[in-house]
Amino acid sequence: MKKGFTLIELLTIIVIIAIIGLIAVTAVNRTIRNNRINLYCAQIENIVKAAEIWVNRNALNDLPPNISMQDLQAAGLLENEILDPRTNEEFANIMIFIIDNGHGIFSFMASGVEEEC
Repeated sequence: MKKGFTLIELLTIIVIIAIIGLIAVTAVNRTIRNNRINLYCAQIENIVKAAEIWVNRNALNDLPPNISMQDLQAAGLLENEILDPRTNEEFANIMIFIIDNGHGIFSFMASGVEEEC
């Protein structure tokens, strides 16, 4: 009696391992994508928080209707280069709109932001 595996048995094992590998790679890619989206949303929240600080520092002055990232960077509230974790490129075209709700209460809305957040 011969010892060993037949060609069909070996091919079956290879196919099973390939399927398990495909499932694992898909799950890892999904996790990486979700983490990049979460980091993107956290970056946007940080930009809005920086705008809130900027408004609190300048509340006695006439406030503009919006603040650019360059304004926040010039005030030292943001790093000079903030990268979008999804593309590894610098954030562009994000404006923070200041909405005066009266009595010194402000709301903030970011434009140029993806709907993922």
